[in-house]
Amino acid sequence: MKGDQIRNVGSIISTLFKVFKSYDAKLVEINPLILTKDGKYIACDARMSVDDDALFRHKELSEMGIEKRHEEGEMTEREKKAREWEIPYLDLDGNIGMFPGGAGFGIMGNDFIHYFGGKPANFMDSGGGPTPERLAKMLILLDENPQVKAIFGARFGGISRCDDFAKGVVIFLKEHGLSKPMVLRMTGNMWKEGLEIFEQAKKENPEIFKNIEIYGIETPIEEIAKRAVELVKNN
Repeated sequence: MKGDQIRNVGSIISTLFKVFKSYDAKLVEINPLILTKDGKYIACDARMSVDDDALFRHKELSEMGIEKRHEEGEMTEREKKAREWEIPYLDLDGNIGMFPGGAGFGIMGNDFIHYFGGKPANFMDSGGGPTPERLAKMLILLDENPQVKAIFGARFGGISRCDDFAKGVVIFLKEHGLSKPMVLRMTGNMWKEGLEIFEQAKKENPEIFKNIEIYGIETPIEEIAKRAVELVKNN
């Protein structure tokens, strides 16, 4: 870039930064930035994400109808329900329900499903240290989704303990019931205790576990992802 183009783009970048700082943004992105035939750069579209905790400082945004949300765009009915329950959730166009142990693990799980030829039906984050009741609600979102043909669950216990994960699944199974096959894997913090909770619940109510396969650290997560894809193909 030379001359006027440098000043042109410099002005865009400077304004971008001012907007980012002025509105306590987490992200301000111009995409695409185009170069016209007459040599001018124009920001053709943009996305902006404001820090939820800073919204109280920006009443003008509330007046525009902008409020705390976990995703951009028009929300589906399940996304609205998830928002009421304070569960970060996004519908996708696949048929494998994703029941992850956290955002990073959820992203990795979605990648595994894609790699083995499947398509995730959602992205979801359980949040740090979720209660068993919150985990049960996460499963309700997946089991009641008509697009979901199988559920893939993966818990890497850290802050979020595997025994709480198991308790949440058992609460869901007892109170709601599972209408589609599910494959789960647990490893990390309290994973053995989690498996013991499942084993005890299965002895007491074997019928509610007929659609669920549960694995521990001895089974690689890649195998669980492949199994989830197989369950969809077999149904």
